[in-house]
Amino acid sequence: MNIIAIGRSSLLLNSIKTLNKNGFKTKLIITCKELDHYKVGLRDFQKFASDLNIQIIVSNSLNKHFNTVANMINKHDIKVAISVNYPSIIKANMINAFKIGIFNAHFGELPKYKGNATPNWVLLNGEKRSALCIHKMTEELDSGPIINKEYINININTKIGDLYNWMDKETPRLFLQSLKKLKKDKNYVLELQMNKFSSQVRCYPRNPEDSRIDWTKSNEEIIRLINASSDPFPGAYSTYNGQLVRIFDASLFEDGEKFYAVPGQICNRDSKSKSVCVITGNGKVKLNRIKINN
Repeated sequence: MNIIAIGRSSLLLNSIKTLNKNGFKTKLIITCKELDHYKVGLRDFQKFASDLNIQIIVSNSLNKHFNTVANMINKHDIKVAISVNYPSIIKANMINAFKIGIFNAHFGELPKYKGNATPNWVLLNGEKRSALCIHKMTEELDSGPIINKEYINININTKIGDLYNWMDKETPRLFLQSLKKLKKDKNYVLELQMNKFSSQVRCYPRNPEDSRIDWTKSNEEIIRLINASSDPFPGAYSTYNGQLVRIFDASLFEDGEKFYAVPGQICNRDSKSKSVCVITGNGKVKLNRIKINN
């Protein structure tokens, strides 16, 4: 079965490689410039396409290339496309050009976590687990039938990098499983999404300034913000004596002490573990890895 691949990041490139090894040959890649935190960029896609003689289109507006895509579909009898992290909405005429459909990899339980920065929002909201879904695309954002799904458990120590590493591993596997099922039955569906508006939640992008720490928040809220802003992102941040402090790793600190203090005050320095403890709105956190003025 021949396919078209649409999008960016290591999730897509690794999926293409896995699918190619298992008989699903990529005939066209549509991609564009990577985001700063991606491990794989445009040059990696261009090299891969060149090595395997795969046609590549570099554009952040797939809809402008309808005729090219339609010609590739007819030339190579392509019925399916896969998509990960493409930056713009794909219109219905493009989706409908594929007899089976375009299938997207999305992190987050659907329809509760539609949209952007979903791994970050999952951590910020203190979820106990989250899903990676392969769903059929429609013109409405993240709304099509779910073809495949896998879960990961989350706790107060889970960092955004842990979620990305898990997605790197699981996305190619779930795409392969999904396309095998669709090859046997083009109408295969694992579950339909609820269409009630009340069940849908839209996640919006997070900006760098959203990672500023408010020390009056609870210790768990602050830990979740640090975890959601850690590698590969620039880190949650605060200031100390006028210097910018970025925090990448912290943990809850419980010593049983009763105290009065102002949130944000340093209450303990541990030279042995090279950590400091800071007062929050309802307890303490221990800062384990920081960066000061880069």
